[in-house]
Amino acid sequence: MLAKKDKVLYLAVITLALLLGLSYIKACSSSDKRESIKSSLVNAKYQSSINQIDLYNTNGLLSLKKISNKAFSFWVLADKDGSYLSPADSQKVENMILELTKVRNIYKLSDKININSSFGLTDSSAFHIKYYYSEGFHDLTFGNQDFSLSGRYLMTDKNTNVYEINSDLDSYLSTSLQSWSEPFIISQQVLGKLSVNDIQSCKTLYQNKTSKIDDIQKLLDLRKGGIPSQNITLAPEKLDFQIWLEIGNKSQIEMQIYKTDDESQFIIKTIYINSDKSKTEYNSYISLWTYNKIKEITL
Repeated sequence: MLAKKDKVLYLAVITLALLLGLSYIKACSSSDKRESIKSSLVNAKYQSSINQIDLYNTNGLLSLKKISNKAFSFWVLADKDGSYLSPADSQKVENMILELTKVRNIYKLSDKININSSFGLTDSSAFHIKYYYSEGFHDLTFGNQDFSLSGRYLMTDKNTNVYEINSDLDSYLSTSLQSWSEPFIISQQVLGKLSVNDIQSCKTLYQNKTSKIDDIQKLLDLRKGGIPSQNITLAPEKLDFQIWLEIGNKSQIEMQIYKTDDESQFIIKTIYINSDKSKTEYNSYISLWTYNKIKEITL
């Protein structure tokens, strides 16, 4: 009886092994019927001339605009009215441009798109990256992920073809201000990258008493929260704390911290003054924790 059961078991194992081998041979012998193209989504020759990128879907629009001066350039966030909201995470923007100009495998799926298709290129789930460069602009439309969740459907504004690419660009398909904003309360971009050695002096004013911040690095490391509406009014009577920084290249930074109705957060207005006296200012939220950290390092 035992020997008979063993024979049955051995036969079952052999059968399964044969089936597995046949399925493997079939999978290897079957070819991908999709038309494969080696190309980039954006021509690399336009990389340095891209000066604006609009990210949008039915949930909103976020513009990334490049600010350039004689010494350096950086990216800022702008709303639909063109108002500058905050320094952007310029490294993230440049990484996205690199991904757009990278040569990759692009698979052509169809010559045209049907309105009710499962590609998600014509409905509310579609996401757009519109980039502006020296010769004009182009718009890329990203649709749904494929069934394996490893690829995403794509269309360009050049034709009606439907393509599929890998998921490398998925992390950039967002209009969240928080995900694109530079994180630090003192920008490392507006006046260039700053270190402790660049700060010549730092003084504060709190409750009519002047003091200074001795550990500048801790101040440079602090991060901000969200971005308030551009229409917000900062009442003078809400001004609670002020900081002035003198930079070695004769530029300055003034920080004004305002109380809000929410005791757990404050608004910080940061004013960047260039050596030629031109000014740029941005508002952001900071938490009560960050506010207390600023007070802790004030001597």
